[in-house]
Amino acid sequence: MTEYIFYQSAAKGAEAVLVPPDRYYDAGSGFGFFTESSRRSAKHGELPELNTGFVPSAWFQKKTVISQDSHGCYVDSKTILADRGIWGRRRLPLSFQADLDLQGSYLLTVTLYAGEDEKEILLFAGRRQLIWKGCLKKGEEWTGSFPVTICDIIPRGETARLKNQAVAVTVISRSARLSKLRLEAWNGKTLFIAGDSTVTDQSAEYPYAPETSYSGWGQMLPACLNGALAVSNHAHSGLTTESFRKEGHYDILMDYICPGDICLFQFGHNDQKLDHLKAEGGYRGNLLTYIREIRDKKGVPVLVTPLARNTWKGSDGTYNDLLKAYAAEVIKIGKELSVPVLDLHRKSMEFIIAHGLEASKLWFYPSDYTHTNDYGAWLMAGFITEELKTAGIISSGGNEIPFWEPVKEVTERIPDCSVSMDLPKEAEIFLPERPEDNLTRVEALDFVIRAVHFFPTNVYNDLFSDVIGHEWFAGTVECAVQNGLIPQEMAADGHFNPNRDITLEEFLWIAVAGYKSRKQLPEKISTAPEGTLPWTRESAGIACALGAVDPKDNWKRSITRREAAAILGRIGI
Repeated sequence: MTEYIFYQSAAKGAEAVLVPPDRYYDAGSGFGFFTESSRRSAKHGELPELNTGFVPSAWFQKKTVISQDSHGCYVDSKTILADRGIWGRRRLPLSFQADLDLQGSYLLTVTLYAGEDEKEILLFAGRRQLIWKGCLKKGEEWTGSFPVTICDIIPRGETARLKNQAVAVTVISRSARLSKLRLEAWNGKTLFIAGDSTVTDQSAEYPYAPETSYSGWGQMLPACLNGALAVSNHAHSGLTTESFRKEGHYDILMDYICPGDICLFQFGHNDQKLDHLKAEGGYRGNLLTYIREIRDKKGVPVLVTPLARNTWKGSDGTYNDLLKAYAAEVIKIGKELSVPVLDLHRKSMEFIIAHGLEASKLWFYPSDYTHTNDYGAWLMAGFITEELKTAGIISSGGNEIPFWEPVKEVTERIPDCSVSMDLPKEAEIFLPERPEDNLTRVEALDFVIRAVHFFPTNVYNDLFSDVIGHEWFAGTVECAVQNGLIPQEMAADGHFNPNRDITLEEFLWIAVAGYKSRKQLPEKISTAPEGTLPWTRESAGIACALGAVDPKDNWKRSITRREAAAILGRIGI
């Protein structure tokens, strides 16, 4: 057991280590506060997966100032940020990292002290895994214990596994004091996680704000479990049921898992991009293999249906479930093999539908419809915890997980990196090649899909007789159909005519459908312009109300690629 003490005039015990505020973590130092200089000097210090997971914003280059008093060390976020012209809810991290002799599971016991009223304190371990969320009144002291697992990892962008042999804690608050940290061996069970970017431990920029921080539900899960299990998250961005194994992440998991440990699998978001990983094909086969191998290790495999996206059809405003087949396949496998299934897809989709397109954005990273921010990840981790209890995997007792109310909008402005909670209003979509060429129908789909950041696919289901699966645009057409971007009138006879020049009114129908999938319509819609077809009149009127086109334009004419890009910019997508 090792105990680190951070307050002045501390009585040093046999195992206690006094930590002054100017003790910074560097390569070979053994322990210290992890600051901007630590990232530059420590081996692999720039890799978030091997440090605290908090990364300074590009403009925030000054060194974090750490203070100390009789109650511990702290960062005075409000004073430091106010001096630099930043206000609002953003905070600076107080991070401490210590090297370990051995990898394995450890129990962290942390003591905090509130020098002022703290309405929200976030305590993270390792690569930004939340282990406690709470509040303290001025003068109040709090102590909590949480298990963590330290093991190898293959960081993003790396091909070889790297040894992780350090433990880190980070306090996010106004000025809460880190008073003590005790480390001791722990022999409990571990919950391993395999998955993609919606699950992984995402890094966050600081000054920190939860609404503008990417987060996977796996990194919020430890706080929801209240110390019942250690969490070892091996999910990474971009992974499929296939690449999780091929890139070496599964080998690491299998090296550390022990009898009785639990392993959650959530994939699908990236599998659906590949034809050989269809739900009933390669995806199913890979999950079956994982289940067998985890059981061979005496572990407990658990399947998780993929988190739902905030995706809606622009054609009729209904929810667009792009992962239905994958969720259904997971449930089917669970029944066939008696594997517990956590139906995150159903719970997250019900939540999104209940709140609608606009309100649901509060739980997603700005302008992203797949990846949650910290609020959303906390919500999803709560759903996972509820499902774990329902499945009997963890005890049904314990405190109810509190709701984390998201801020309604990003009100503060950060120099050179302000973030809007909505889509960009200017047309910085692309500089189109061949700008004076007429835009074809399939190119129009490609323009709008890229502009609104729809989820791409490489799968095509032979929807039109004149669109063949090997064509470069087959996936574009499939994506457009999935998102309601092709009106029936443009394919009434089963032909889409992908290379036909698109007319202005046809393009506006597609563009407005994309707009409606991401934004609410303006309150006042212009009168339907004269000369438009019955099925294009509403969209043409909306485009006029948005200032995208001249109401007196010729709706039947072809448009150039340059004109199309300009229209999308004026619409605001």
